[in-house]
Amino acid sequence: MLGFAATTVVDDGSGKVYHRPRPGAAGWLYDGSERPSYVPIQWGGTRRLLASTHPLRGCTMLSKIKIVRFKSVVELEVELGRVNLFIGANGSGKSNLIEAVGVLGAAASGRVDDETLLRRGVRPGVPRLYKSAFPHLSQMPHVSFGAVDLSGASFDVTLWNALENPSPAWGFKTEALRRNAQDSVEVRSTTSVGKHNKEQGMAALRTATLIPGDTALQLMDDLRSYSIFCPNTPSLRGLVQDMQSRDPVGLAGGRLPEAVDELLREGKRRPAISEAPRRGS
Repeated sequence: MLGFAATTVVDDGSGKVYHRPRPGAAGWLYDGSERPSYVPIQWGGTRRLLASTHPLRGCTMLSKIKIVRFKSVVELEVELGRVNLFIGANGSGKSNLIEAVGVLGAAASGRVDDETLLRRGVRPGVPRLYKSAFPHLSQMPHVSFGAVDLSGASFDVTLWNALENPSPAWGFKTEALRRNAQDSVEVRSTTSVGKHNKEQGMAALRTATLIPGDTALQLMDDLRSYSIFCPNTPSLRGLVQDMQSRDPVGLAGGRLPEAVDELLREGKRRPAISEAPRRGS
């Protein structure tokens, strides 16, 4: 099961649903009406005004991902919901789809190499293993990824690396960070290749100038924080150290028992937390 929503949904029993993004961001109240109205809710002192009639428009959530020539995926565009479940036989490409988002997250951070991929739970490999190698396809030296969120913000990138004598880091061939189809934040085209450091993402640098609340910045932050959780028995039992530690749980399962214990104790203090799973929130 894979959830792309970066929000916590809380139902207080009144029929109203609160969508709460990361600490410090604004939350939004959907009152359950046929034509929903949104009321800013304060978290961490940040308020934003949003005009929308979409019940999830105030949330941060990917709505679409695009993948071209990555491993077993020749070309794919997937529409996403709040929770996404991929089912298939071994070797059918489920992990490749999930890892593609991890590669896009590394690109959003500004560099794609083994270190940034491992940090997101993506299995490293030589460029030849990252590119589709079906007999009917030409051996193109690049792969492409893209994501769109509910606000309409999008980030698309094409990465390349030589099949023979590859570089440690992938190069950026094209990039496009947009708030919407008409509002581009940063665009890197093939005509600009060679004019900039090819291993440094330009869109990532551009985000340093964006103000909090910018939808393009929100999308990039969400992609940068994406990780693949894949627990293993030694880490779960505490026999080995989780080398991909995170708060509250590491990518290999480190601190999972402690995190569950903390959640149970918090549930006793705040009943709404323990009731949320029963209501499907």
